[in-house]
This record gives sequence, C-alpha cells and structure tokens, in this order.
Amino acid sequence: MQRHHLIGLGLIVLVAVTFFEVPQMDFVDWDDPGYIFDNAHYRPPSLENVLDFWRRPALGHYIPLTHTAWAGLAAIAISPGADVTRDMQPFNPGVFHAANLVMHAANVLLVFGLLRLLGMGNWPSAAGAALFAVHPAQVEAVAWATAFKDVFSGFFALLALWHFLAWARAKSEERPVPRWRYGVALVCFTLAVLSKQTMVVLPAIALALDVGVLRRPWRRSAVALAPWLAPALVGALTTIWIDVGLLPGDRVAWWQRLFVAGDSLAFYLGKLFVPIRQMAHYGRNPAVVVQQWWGYVTWLAAAAFIALLVLMRRRTPELVAAGAVFIVGVSPVLGLVPYYNQDPGTRYMYMSMVGAALAFAWVARRRPLRPMTYAMVAVLALCAADSTLESFYWHGSVPLFERNLELNPRSWAAHSVLGKYAGARGDLAVAEAHYRAAIEADPDQVVPHLDLGTLLLNSGRTEEAVEHFRAAVAVNDLHAMAHYSLGAALLQDGRPREALPELQRALELAPDMWKAHYNLGVALQDLGETDAAIEHFRVVTEAAPGYALGYAALGLALREAGREDEARRALNQSRWLGLDVDLLEQAPGAPEP
Repeated sequence: MQRHHLIGLGLIVLVAVTFFEVPQMDFVDWDDPGYIFDNAHYRPPSLENVLDFWRRPALGHYIPLTHTAWAGLAAIAISPGADVTRDMQPFNPGVFHAANLVMHAANVLLVFGLLRLLGMGNWPSAAGAALFAVHPAQVEAVAWATAFKDVFSGFFALLALWHFLAWARAKSEERPVPRWRYGVALVCFTLAVLSKQTMVVLPAIALALDVGVLRRPWRRSAVALAPWLAPALVGALTTIWIDVGLLPGDRVAWWQRLFVAGDSLAFYLGKLFVPIRQMAHYGRNPAVVVQQWWGYVTWLAAAAFIALLVLMRRRTPELVAAGAVFIVGVSPVLGLVPYYNQDPGTRYMYMSMVGAALAFAWVARRRPLRPMTYAMVAVLALCAADSTLESFYWHGSVPLFERNLELNPRSWAAHSVLGKYAGARGDLAVAEAHYRAAIEADPDQVVPHLDLGTLLLNSGRTEEAVEHFRAAVAVNDLHAMAHYSLGAALLQDGRPREALPELQRALELAPDMWKAHYNLGVALQDLGETDAAIEHFRVVTEAAPGYALGYAALGLALREAGREDEARRALNQSRWLGLDVDLLEQAPGAPEP
C-alpha cells in the first residue's frame, strides 16, 4: 500500500473518531421535520414522489438531487413495524446521520487528493485535509441531518474541481489529457447545483485555484470555464424564480447591504480563526445588524482581510487563492443579494473550508520546521476535541437549543423549539412563556406566532389564537401554514365564510397540503356547497389514505348529496381505520386545526 493510501485511511479514522457519536443522534426540530421525517413525499418514498421534486421546487429550493438521495435514505430508514403514512416519526435517524458522516469522509479524501494535485505534497496535503475534516465549523454540516445537502453538494463540487484541475494541469504541462475529464467535471458541477443552488459560485473557485495555484493565465482559465456558466446561470435564475419573498428582518436599504455583507464575512472569518460559541441559531439577520453600532464597524475586519490578500498577491499567490476560495464560498449568503430568512450558519462554510485547507497545507509545506509541525498538530488536536464536544449538542432538539439559549438568550428559534417540547410534556405555562419570549425577541418571525396561536387554540382561547395567526400572515403572506392555521381557527370558531379565503390561499401556496383540503371541504359543506366539498374530501382520501376522518367526512358529504352507495363505502373505510362514525355523526364536519 502506497503512502498516500495509508494517509487516506488515517484521515477516515480521524473523521470516524472525531464524529463517532453522529450515527447515534436523533433528528432535531430545526428543518428536519419539513425536509425529512414529516415530508409527505417520503411517506412512503416512491418514484412518482421523487419525480415531483424534479418537476417543481420544494420548501423554497430547487434541489431535486438532494431530495432524490433523501428519498433513497428514507426507503432504507423506515423502522421495522412502522406505518409510514400514519406514525409521527417512522424513520431511523441514524441512517440519515450515517449518510452525512460517510459523505464528509469521502469529501475529506477528495480534499486530500485535490491538495496533492495542486502540488502540496503528501504530508502538507494530509494536514490541510485534516483541518477540513475536524474544524469545528464543520460540525453543523456533519451532525445535522438537514445539512446533508451541504456535504452532498460538496461531494460533487469537489469531484468537479478535481477533474477540472487535473485536466488544466495536464494542459499547462502540455501532457496528453483525456477530454472525458473535462466533461466529467462539467457534469459534476451540474449535479452540485442540482444538490444545492449556492454551488453556482464553483466556477469562480475553480478559476482562483487554476490561476493562483496552477499559475495558468487567467484568460485561458476563463475560456475553459465558460461552459460552466450555463449551469450556473440556470441555477441562479431558478433561485430568483422560486424566491419566496423576504421577511421584515431581511429587508434593509441597498446601501446597508454593504455593511451587512461585511459583517457576514467578518462573522465567517471569526468562526474560522476562533471557532467558539457555536450554535444553531445566531439571530443575526440584516435588520439586527444595521440596528447595532457594531454593524457599521465589523466590516473593517473583512476589509482588512481582503486588503491583506491584495498586498500578498505577488509574493504568495497560493495564499491569495486560498483566501479567494474562502470568500467566494460564502459569497451567496453574505447578503449583498437579500434572501429569505437570512441568518448565518457555519454549514455555509463547508466549501469555503477548502480554502482554509489549502492555506494550512501551504504553511505546512513552506514551514516544515519541527516547532511549526508541533503547533499544527496541536491545532488539529484542539479542533478535533472541540468538534467532538460540539457534536454532542446535536444529539437532540432540547440539548441543542438549551445550549443555544445559554449563548444567546434572545434567540427566538431556541425559545420556539423549547416551547414546543415544554408543551409536549404538558407544561403549557412554560411553553407559552417561551413562545411569548420568542415573539418579543423577534416579532417578525412566523413560527412563534403559529406556535403560540396553536397552543391558545388548543386551550380554548380562540380569539387570541386568531390574533396571532393574523400576525403570522401579516409577517409573511407567502407562508402557507400561516394562512392554513388562520383558516382552521376561524372555522373552529364557527366562521366558515371568513375561513374560506384563507384556506384557498393556503392551497394556492401549497397544493399538496391535504389538511387544508379537508378544512376547505368542511367550510364549503357548512356553506351549503356540498359537491365542491366532496371533491376536496376525495383529495384528502387520496393524499392521506390512513386518515380515517377524511373518509368519514367524505361519506357524510356523499350521504348529504344523496349518493348512498358511495357514502356507505367511505364510512365503512373510516370504521375499518378505527373511527367511531356514530359519534362523529352527532357533530359532522368537525374541523382539524
């Protein structure tokens, strides 16, 4: 076995030891429900459901390849004996977490190979790949199931860079080079964009490495990368097309975006050099930044970093290339172009860490002195230990957000999640206090209003609930669940005519929301439009065949329309599913909030 093979094996062991707890982790209530275990497309996963991801965007993103991979993992992860259509959480989270870990290990090997290709040598490349493997900024991407899209897209992006730079190096050395490598690189880049849209910046990363490290003329490199602009442009336009709008906290004046972008870059540089106080939610949206005095100062750190790169461009082009890779990697999320629910997160640094790995490898190659070697080993050991400790917090929602609340007491997300778990334990007063604290921390967030509204509705405080659901709609008129919740509350309060437009709006925004179809059917039936109600109830029975109340509502509506044979079949199906239809008939059309 050759030396680089042994080093690669050692890097895999390093990843496994550092993140040994990851496969044992649970899902967290932070995008995992919507993207994975509560996603109707995986209940059950099917070819038709997968194709639906390729036909249209989901949850404000067009990442069909990632959803296809998740569908495959969901098929494997169904727990023995679980009813995937009815159980609250039918999947084994370990399968999804193991996939994150495997993809990260594969990416570490690709970074090692990429650094060797760039001429860093075996041991310096090993040092750079080790930093990429265990830096605490990588914990979020590795330990969070939803962040699979970061490591998955990173895999294709790194493959694209490896093949392109191998092709470019052979061209610069005037060696024969197979054309298929360039073709594979272009295909891998396209797959990366289909896995996560922020990968549209990959051509700029490839240009920085080609020009700064391989020293090819920039015009030649730009011409070679010109075909990459087609997938990049399609990805960028798709992102604009499916934009779901901005929250109030995302909106700042155009000139303030420069300060927001500078603050964001300073934030990511801070997490690179001093990776402490990691958390899931920082609450650092653009409105918060521009309301604080430091929001107009932190950009100086980013400006100093860029100025340093400019001054070093002739003496150390490799380091300048590394810095450029870091900046380009996070550029889509800096805020120069505003986007929905902007808040920093270290998962966005995943591809940027390739730049950090290159810089670390360059230092190891240029300064192979024993004291420097000891210092670099100590840095890697500290990073690995910190990453292991940080990963423990991702074991579940409660430890993750209790820690988040300790570090940031004004985190609306932490209050919202902890309130949900308090409510599940029956501590309704504690849950309400958390929800109100979340709203106080950031009144322009939809989720806390929805959570508090739901708690109030279930407690019989309907008018208060309606107020919060209206507030959620006011914050974001494009939020389907906000309209649905308002409509369901109005319906439960005996106001079907007011509920009707809200439920119709929810279905405009989310046509697959079968509960909205159910409630809309109830509202229509209450208003005497039985035939229209029947059509919506049929959609419910097709979308949720295990939902007994859907068959019961359909049966009662069919009976009202005089279609006794069809009604009998639907009511028998609801009985077979365990519903006492006789009791339901005493209060037909009970809404589902």
